[in-house]
Amino acid sequence: MSQNNFPALGSNPGELERQVKSEPAWNEQSAKIPQQGYGIEAQAQMPFPSQVVSSTRPMELPPSQLLSETFPAVDPTFSGLAGIPDGFQPSAFDPTVFVQKANELINASLERTPGGTSVVEPDSILEESGRLYHGYNQGKYFLPNDAAEQDRLDLQHQVYRILLDGWLHLAPMTTVPNFVLDVATGTGIWAHDFDPRVPNCVFQKDDADAEWVFPAPHPPGTQCDFPCEHRIKFDFVHLRMVVTCFDDPRAAMRQAYNNMAPGGWIEYQDFSFDLQAKGLEGSPWQTYSEGCIRGAKTMGRDLLIPKQYKTYLEEVGFVDVEKRHLVLPNNPWPKDRRLRKAGLYSLQNTLEGLRGVGYKMLRFAGYSPEETETIISEAGDFIRDCRNQPWVPVHIVYGRKPLV
Repeated sequence: MSQNNFPALGSNPGELERQVKSEPAWNEQSAKIPQQGYGIEAQAQMPFPSQVVSSTRPMELPPSQLLSETFPAVDPTFSGLAGIPDGFQPSAFDPTVFVQKANELINASLERTPGGTSVVEPDSILEESGRLYHGYNQGKYFLPNDAAEQDRLDLQHQVYRILLDGWLHLAPMTTVPNFVLDVATGTGIWAHDFDPRVPNCVFQKDDADAEWVFPAPHPPGTQCDFPCEHRIKFDFVHLRMVVTCFDDPRAAMRQAYNNMAPGGWIEYQDFSFDLQAKGLEGSPWQTYSEGCIRGAKTMGRDLLIPKQYKTYLEEVGFVDVEKRHLVLPNNPWPKDRRLRKAGLYSLQNTLEGLRGVGYKMLRFAGYSPEETETIISEAGDFIRDCRNQPWVPVHIVYGRKPLV
């Protein structure tokens, strides 16, 4: 199986990605797997690569301390500026040119050649904000799903790469996992980068609030008379930026636990909406933050829930649960070059996301369309100002399923 056989899907809480890992030495010819499509008949005959050769490759442990885990020093060059200096200044968000600007940053950083296509769901709904949203369970997912949002998600991925010093995970896995699940995979860029040496990647669209079912082919040498079932047990489950996705995050954690192999790891990379800044009290940034929190609460979502991930994972049964706090600057005010770059990328990402992320929630908080637009505009002006030193609290939480 190659990744190209399966389309990447836009992000929503119901998109689960199944990524199959194996030793580099595995190949279709040596495993004698017939070349055929991935369907019900094929599933009954084809073992996954990791069922032919299990992974024993050692995995380098992530660092125990990241630069972004300490509050950054302020660059004196920026501390007195009312805006972003020439050479760093992103333009005001214009939906007609954002995709191009975001792609320029993404492609330059990742040395990627753009394909020029995006995936838009045919049942998407054009809503009051002028953006496209998922038609599936309309209103369940707060964020847009149009091309601009997909490119913003790719830019957001690059922000996390910088913030995590290039790491895609912080869970202390010691061997390369055979089966990896990326929940709310977005454009699939994290899964693609997780291990590009292994091309066996499947994108599968499901509802993550429903029961998780990942059937696997029968392992070689097993005797099985239909009907019978084998299920994939994941060695690593990854969730990033899912704070707006679930009414009950614990239900998703239980689903993950029940579909993981003993000793497998789960990791959340998320942020809470208690947005921070110098001079926060009474600022447009605070108005935007608290408005989104109130609006989401009326829709059944808690935007401060990442603070509870550690407790919830332990309640579900995970062990060795660790929580790490990171600081994500929202413009290039830090002195450190890498964090300054993260701040610049985050600023461009946030300027677009302010409206795409916040419009629905601010409306549900009781603001009129005109008031909502004013809050979004003033929040954008606030985070452009380096004197305000805006930043976002990021929570990395990981834990392990017990061996027994």
